[in-house]
Amino acid sequence: MTASLEPLVSVCVSTRNRARLVIRLIAALEAQTLRDDEFEVVIVDDGSTDGTFAALTRMAATTRFRMTPLRNEVSRGPAAGRNLAWRSARAPVIAFTDDDCIPTPGWLSAGVRGLSCDPVVGVGRVAPDPDQRSAYRGFAQTVWINEPQFEWLATANVFYHRADLEATGGFDEAFLRLEDTELGMRVLAMGRRSKFLADALVHHAVRPRTLSDVLRETYREQFIALLFARHPELRGHLAYRRVFWKKSHLQAPLVLVGICLGLTRRRPIAALVLCSWWLHDRICLEPPEPRPDGWVARLPAYLLFDLAEVWTALRGSLRYRTLII
Repeated sequence: MTASLEPLVSVCVSTRNRARLVIRLIAALEAQTLRDDEFEVVIVDDGSTDGTFAALTRMAATTRFRMTPLRNEVSRGPAAGRNLAWRSARAPVIAFTDDDCIPTPGWLSAGVRGLSCDPVVGVGRVAPDPDQRSAYRGFAQTVWINEPQFEWLATANVFYHRADLEATGGFDEAFLRLEDTELGMRVLAMGRRSKFLADALVHHAVRPRTLSDVLRETYREQFIALLFARHPELRGHLAYRRVFWKKSHLQAPLVLVGICLGLTRRRPIAALVLCSWWLHDRICLEPPEPRPDGWVARLPAYLLFDLAEVWTALRGSLRYRTLII
């Protein structure tokens, strides 16, 4: 391990119960083109129960770069973990990524270059792990970030000036999801701008999920209402028709009405019209899976998923007293 008095950039990560993935992340950071003394890594174990902290401690003793493992004895959420990480870091540039990401060798170099003498938030490119592309089917979860999506400022791949984090206080720990977007909005409100860093690429793991997994995880979507409650200005460019988080959240209830009309056999044409918009977008414009084999048969499950998100968004709207569906 090589210690540096002034690293150019600190990599900050919050992890929980992902010891195997963290090992892969550290291996990718060891392959960075920056010199080992030009960066450091701070990883917070957020109350893991699978031996993650022991694995981090072992790796910290053998890595070539400076690595600092920290631990919350009880899970406090990713926002709290990331706050502890960046506040314990030393560099003027903070690079966030996630434990299920694999940075490419030029990631840190491109990020530091992108923020050099520039008051911006740098958002890098994210693509699925090429070794897992065949697993991206069904309800599998991964992350894609290209230029059209970069304004969400996801912590899978984002670079901040430390001074901006200090000025805003960092992540709002009331958020268990979308804390990265919320922080970004506060930083941009200070007059900073976001900048897409196409060369700062990380690959994101593909996580297989069942329909029951997906439905269980929709509870986190209630935080979209808290995000819009804190930042109503987002409605103009992140909400569909200023009310709907996603276009499918308008379409899916119309399908439900259409199905009810179809079952009564009173208005079959109206039922077809109400269903056709969602079906057209799901099949032609925004297919839920990149592979065609069999996914059309899963369209009813995707409809159920969209409706579950609508229900969760409505619950969040009531809880946080702002309407976003």
